[in-house]
Amino acid sequence: MVFHIEELAYDKLKNYLQTIRSHFSVSDGRDEIIEDIESRIAEILLQILGKSRQVVTSEDVDQVMSVMGKPEDFAGADDAAGSTSQTTGDAATAESTIKRRLYRDPDERVIAGVCSGMGHYFGIDAVWLRILFIIIFFMGFSGLLIYIVLAIILPKAITPTQKLEMRGDPVNISTIRKETESPAVKREPSGISNVFDLFLSGIKIILKGIVYIITAFFAFIALIVLFSIGMAIMAMLGVGGLTIPVFISDQFLSRDQQMWTTVAFILLFAIPAVWLIIRLVKWMFNIKYNTHRLNVAVGILFILGLAVAFFNVYDIARDFAKDAKIRNTVEVLNPSAQTLSLRIMDDPKYDEESHSNVFSTRRGNFSVTTGSDFVFNQDNVDFKVEKAPTDQFELIQVFTAEGRTEKEAMDNVKSIKYNFEQKDSTLMLSDHFPIPKGVKFRNQKVLLILKVPVGKSIYIDESMVDILDDIDNVTNTWDGDMGGHTWKMTDAGLMCTDFDFTTNKTDDVDPDNMDIKIDQHGVRIQGKDANDKDKNVNIKIDKSGMHVKTEDAK
Repeated sequence: MVFHIEELAYDKLKNYLQTIRSHFSVSDGRDEIIEDIESRIAEILLQILGKSRQVVTSEDVDQVMSVMGKPEDFAGADDAAGSTSQTTGDAATAESTIKRRLYRDPDERVIAGVCSGMGHYFGIDAVWLRILFIIIFFMGFSGLLIYIVLAIILPKAITPTQKLEMRGDPVNISTIRKETESPAVKREPSGISNVFDLFLSGIKIILKGIVYIITAFFAFIALIVLFSIGMAIMAMLGVGGLTIPVFISDQFLSRDQQMWTTVAFILLFAIPAVWLIIRLVKWMFNIKYNTHRLNVAVGILFILGLAVAFFNVYDIARDFAKDAKIRNTVEVLNPSAQTLSLRIMDDPKYDEESHSNVFSTRRGNFSVTTGSDFVFNQDNVDFKVEKAPTDQFELIQVFTAEGRTEKEAMDNVKSIKYNFEQKDSTLMLSDHFPIPKGVKFRNQKVLLILKVPVGKSIYIDESMVDILDDIDNVTNTWDGDMGGHTWKMTDAGLMCTDFDFTTNKTDDVDPDNMDIKIDQHGVRIQGKDANDKDKNVNIKIDKSGMHVKTEDAK
């Protein structure tokens, strides 16, 4: 243990220890006695200092000497053991706090010394405790498990100081000397106790290895957190060519929000990670150093980090407080045929850009493409079909966005630039829209509603599936199955004209719950449909051709 000590107190303590060493120079077990005395002095100093002070003064050394015994009393009779001077103040408090401590007694053990040590602690004859363990053992073998756990967690009383603490005797120079020079008679260990010692040693080695592995894992996680936060700070400052992802820096958080987010991450993760590493290093290398002030400081900074994070999240949420909407109606030219074909328009510029997946949603990826503008893909564009009140196709565009104020929300709506085009009987829609740089993402969305006159049809290309939004139809066909078919608007709603979904109903098979097996017998596919029912699809390919059979799984 490391102590900060005043110069006068150091000289006094040094002379005191030299006198003790001189006194025990001819005693058997001198080194063991001195080690126990020094350990006891360190323990008393820790009790005196407490958590309020860190520097040992001359008065503290006087209190230690009062508890341990003064040099001039060393030559007294052996019956002086335990008869230390009565003190007041902190010394009396330190002496009065000496209580029995729970150890395993190696001198009176039958197996591991658990019952003997507990007997000293509770003031009970160890025989009764042994009988109790035997009774519990025969009642359900739990007694053996309890005994093994106690044998693992209870330390063995090895040093004279530990044996004195086990019996509740005062721990001072006289009692330590007496315990060392006149030790108790040891019980010879039995064969079962030796085997049990080997068993305990193996268990402790395994547990210690597990603890070290867990400790190393948490240390590794802490280092990763520190590295990540360090890289984020470097990106904030533009060091080493690092930059914050443009979606965060340019399109989502303001400059102040970025700064406070970084501060919150440092307070909530970086500082606790450093604290955790310090604690792990202290534990692994058994470093005895008072970190009370560090613990308090880390706790205060963590609470401050929670406050910063809360108010920053609140500030970000305010940017989505108000919403605005713009609705436009665009006439679609009646196609020369009775069927209007719908598909996703080709956009070479968009397709060539690199995508950065930010969110994963039910229907697909919400991705952001960087370039001259920011492009939001798929899930922020929805497409619906409704019955037209006239004989003219119409396309209604509904743009929505949010903002801190109604004016800001309306400005965000106006920033949406959505494109589509029509070539004769083909209406080409876009599954994305760009937002100019400088405009923050505030949940901008585009809803397209195609008004189809009764008696006219639309062909939905398979490329449209990603933007279809729960389109009503008379057969209640799932959006994912509507692609690749022609649908006619009737008084009852959309009806497919090139496939009978009533008698040839397709199932919405979840690919995550699909099992595919390929062997010499062919291919077997098993999945779950939209109604959570198992379906077996057996495909067999041989020289006679291909046979497909679909049936409910047994």
